[in-house]
Amino acid sequence: MNSWLLHALAVMLVICCRDALSCPKRCTCHFSAKTTEVVCPDAGLSHFPGNGLPSNTTSLTIQFTNLSVLTSQHLTAIPLLEELHLPGNKLSSLPADLLKGLHYLHTIDLT
Repeated sequence: MNSWLLHALAVMLVICCRDALSCPKRCTCHFSAKTTEVVCPDAGLSHFPGNGLPSNTTSLTIQFTNLSVLTSQHLTAIPLLEELHLPGNKLSSLPADLLKGLHYLHTIDLT
């Protein structure tokens, strides 16, 4: 195969898969063939970690942070979400439409 063709394929792969392999600051991401798990345990986190959140996230844990606001718009960016864990945050209320569009969600932890 020509080297320019290999280079073009590599560039295409990076462009196509960049979002799938990104990870928000202050979080750790674990990627496998079937799941993408994002864990954000940083007490300094005060906003939803949307920047860099992989769209193929299946499990999201934001624990023991200063997160006080969570909206349905935050979660619509991750439609494949199966598990949402939010223990120990500063959330005092949640909007009625928070889980709208999350057809795969089967676990939610709000302790």
